[in-house]
Amino acid sequence: MTKQGARLSVHGISGRSFSYSHSMNVTELKAGEAGIVTGIEADEKAVRRLAMLNVFVGAQVILVRRAPLGGGVMLEAGGVRLALSKKLAAGIRIEKECAYGQKNA
Repeated sequence: MTKQGARLSVHGISGRSFSYSHSMNVTELKAGEAGIVTGIEADEKAVRRLAMLNVFVGAQVILVRRAPLGGGVMLEAGGVRLALSKKLAAGIRIEKECAYGQKNA
């Protein structure tokens, strides 16, 4: 079963091996959650700078914390922690994956 922005797959006859992916931007994660970068919507200079800081398509990113009062976010990618404005972070598309038995918020 495939939907735009989401992928659902069940493996094996028993259905015990289950994975669900949901496309979102990095600002939608909760603190401590991770995702795989699927795209970056930003100018070329910002994309190059993010790549130097280990944020590129295929990289895993973790939302470490949010700034108070709706400010930016702190991410961790490849052992590097970086603070991003909310606007830049909103342009980072990710796929959040949940394993069998976990809730996908």
